[in-house]
Amino acid sequence: MTDPIGLTRAEEANERQTEAVPTVKAAAGQPSCRITVPPEGNACGALADRRIRWHDGEATLACANCAMRMVQLAESHKTILRVEPL
Repeated sequence: MTDPIGLTRAEEANERQTEAVPTVKAAAGQPSCRITVPPEGNACGALADRRIRWHDGEATLACANCAMRMVQLAESHKTILRVEPL
């Protein structure tokens, strides 16, 4: 028996559901998400409501989606981040 390639129906539904969440762009004077989004390479620009504290003490403003993505990426690299609300 071979393993299936791709996502299960539940995973596909979850992907569609998370993509359907509207991104609120930061207005002038509001904090904006500074996380770089591939493949464009630009900052996300969504309204930042979190601060990511890196292991070296540096901080980056982030939206909820990017903060979650960074935590998952850090876990895959065996690193821990602290996410604080603004």
